Amino acid sequence: MIGNNSTGTHSILYGMTADHIKRLEVVFGDGEKLWLDNGAVRLTNLRENIRHLALRHKDEILKRYPQTWRSVAGYALNKIDPDEVNLNWLIAGSEGTLATVVQAELNLVPLPTMSCLAMVHFDSLHAALEATPRILESKPTAVELIDRFMLNLTRKHSEYQKYLTFCEGDPAAILIVEFYGETESELAEQISRMSATLRNSGYRGVITQANSQRSQADVWKIRKAALMSAISSPVKVPPSVFTHMPAPDVCMFNRSSISKLKKGIVNIVT
Repeated sequence: MIGNNSTGTHSILYGMTADHIKRLEVVFGDGEKLWLDNGAVRLTNLRENIRHLALRHKDEILKRYPQTWRSVAGYALNKIDPDEVNLNWLIAGSEGTLATVVQAELNLVPLPTMSCLAMVHFDSLHAALEATPRILESKPTAVELIDRFMLNLTRKHSEYQKYLTFCEGDPAAILIVEFYGETESELAEQISRMSATLRNSGYRGVITQANSQRSQADVWKIRKAALMSAISSPVKVPPSVFTHMPAPDVCMFNRSSISKLKKGIVNIVT
């Protein structure tokens, strides 16, 4: 998790693994083991070198590092504060190339009181991608995509057919949108606000809901099974499957470039 600076469905709420690292104990290439917030001479010198590196290449770092809020590229010099160098930012995502993590102290976040899911149906994958930035305006805790190819794979398995009650008709794509809240009325208001935003932009599709823990678990079970089935499918996988990054990942790009991004990916894999 730390080596890859991993994240997942809820990154739009919680960020990356690096955002929750408090302390790291690592082993360097020569076998020395240290906590990175230690005042050891080695670490003091390392922090000073990193500080000078960040200052010397400040313009290039600002110019060349991706201006995105979600990145697992590692070596995050763009996160380094020269006035208070935190080496954790360099270790997270470096995949063991700088040091091996042997212990970690991490931040904890409270579990949500309540949650609900809204399944927004679309007649094209393009429409789903275009709608994602507007959905994010409602501050959901997660947005995930399932398309027709993935839905059809799960329909073929009797084990999963019974969990597809949230899907109406034969949509080309569904965005699973999750909200957290303290009360049912708060959750209802969030879904209502999202729906209004979509309707005002011309959306006329179906939005189904999953409010109980069991019904939400069924939806996430289908999402996981659909993705795994697509990856392991013996049939030719359509290029659209390669756009199945979590929806927030798509929104790291400017809204106007989302359709170009999708077309570009399809062109590469066909």
